[in-house]
Amino acid sequence: MRAILALGLVLLLPALAACAGDERDYTVPTSLCGTPVDSELLEPLLPIGKELGRKGGFSGQEGPKQICTVRVDCTAWLVTHGEWREGGYTALDAARDRRGRGGEHAADGGKVAYWDQGAATVVPCRSEKWRAQTFSVVVESVYRDGRKGDIDALNAFVESYGKAVAERLPCA
Repeated sequence: MRAILALGLVLLLPALAACAGDERDYTVPTSLCGTPVDSELLEPLLPIGKELGRKGGFSGQEGPKQICTVRVDCTAWLVTHGEWREGGYTALDAARDRRGRGGEHAADGGKVAYWDQGAATVVPCRSEKWRAQTFSVVVESVYRDGRKGDIDALNAFVESYGKAVAERLPCA
């Protein structure tokens, strides 16, 4: 039995090593799921690692709700959520809806709302198709080993990303 366990560990170690790293071997992207981003604002939100992958779509045309997941070395690290909303919906509403546990704060005159591992903004955009007046954008740093995210970096990125998303939305 010990020989089988030892053999299993020997076979598992290379797989685990493939998902670990001690420096950034990937290039910080200039787009996330089709939306251009400022790589300088994105960089502080991403960890060191070997490989970066993105999955999802985010142009406001794919559906009423959209998700883009950024993975670094086999682990989801950053997730962006977009959703068509009614008029009067605020960044703080988006943060509360996404988080739902309290601890959300408004910033930048209410343009941005944030919590310990995420930030939100809302852009005006009328859509008859989705019966909406606004589009909410939420960025969450989902895997932080229990550590608090960089709030200033999250706020700067979500505001910039929200503007980039707004430019791609099919507003009426």
